Amino acid sequence: MTTATGTVGADIDAIQLHLNKGEMVLVAHLMKIPRDARMAAATALRGRSRADALRFAHSGELAYRNIELFAAVVGSGVVTAEHLDLIWGRLNRQLVTVPATRQDEILGHLDTAVNVHVTPWLRNAVTPVSLTELRDRVDEAILDIAPGLAAETAIAEEDSATLRRRRNTFIFTAGCETTSAAIDAGLEKRMRELLAGLRREHSLTDEDERTPLPTPSQLKAQILMELLGNTPETMTIRVNLYRATLDGIHGTGAGYVADVGWINARTADRFEEAATTVKEIPVDPAEHPESDGYPFLLQDRNYLEGRDATCRFPQCTVPANLCENDHIENSPFTDPTSNGPTSVRNGQKLCRAHHRLKTEGTWTCSTPDDGFTIDWVDPAGRSHTTHATGPLARAWLRSQGKTDEPPD
Repeated sequence: MTTATGTVGADIDAIQLHLNKGEMVLVAHLMKIPRDARMAAATALRGRSRADALRFAHSGELAYRNIELFAAVVGSGVVTAEHLDLIWGRLNRQLVTVPATRQDEILGHLDTAVNVHVTPWLRNAVTPVSLTELRDRVDEAILDIAPGLAAETAIAEEDSATLRRRRNTFIFTAGCETTSAAIDAGLEKRMRELLAGLRREHSLTDEDERTPLPTPSQLKAQILMELLGNTPETMTIRVNLYRATLDGIHGTGAGYVADVGWINARTADRFEEAATTVKEIPVDPAEHPESDGYPFLLQDRNYLEGRDATCRFPQCTVPANLCENDHIENSPFTDPTSNGPTSVRNGQKLCRAHHRLKTEGTWTCSTPDDGFTIDWVDPAGRSHTTHATGPLARAWLRSQGKTDEPPD
């Protein structure tokens, strides 16, 4: 979750909220139109892509069937049609195993769960909410009211993986979000390693003999082709699963995976059974000692991933598992004038682009509470605040009596 304060740029805040409210006016219009006509109406009114029209049509449908939710956000400017479309998608995907005769009934129950878990949070928001945090809260609501349905949906999605060929183009649909995110994370890691090596070679080549470096997508394709070819190399995919534990060894209930969000207990059990390493991570930052060196220890890196969920830069949604580790207060290893310790209380996850901005000093940050809250100052002097939204942050704050329960 991100908030912004200060007088500098106040007009920008007002414009942003005004634009978001404008989208809600259009959604309010679409909700009054018959369902079959919403898509065409959105296309005519927006004059943009089919995907844009579909997003607004879904938003109109959600507003029509859940007036309590829509009433909470229509005049605040904290959500856009993309936010409402996200809610629509998270709920409607649960219908894949539901008979058509019961779909309206099931959607009614899911909408009720959203109004219990999500609507009050949206009603109290004062700045545009994070899509990632909204996704996680909607998924929590689903897992709370219908864990069995969520498990059936996961099974159906796992069984729906497809691979289609169109001449020299292959279209692979992983079916399951968890599998898709894990594959992407593995490809991204290997691609970065290859690209770093190519850049080193590139720097040693005479400038007039240098050729363009391959793009990330070209490298990922190369990795997949090597995996399918006559090569002994294999790719190991690492996924961190976060679950509550009663004995420090076995997880219980739903689990959380970066870039996916909350997964049902059955899927979490399968991941845990396949895991080669299971470790208890204390949620209390005080139980993580400082390191004498510059790099964060493995357990500390895992803690930061589970605490932050995403890049901690304002409004950035890059998953934490794809981010780099940053010292909030600079380490003396990189800045002799600073004395920031290597500790989870002085650590955060930042994507590569925003890590670079922070390192360059164009944006500065600090924390008043061991990394759960990060206060940023932009180049214009405007203040922004981000809050950790991952499962470890939720668990720690819940232990302090400051937040609600996780899904079962």
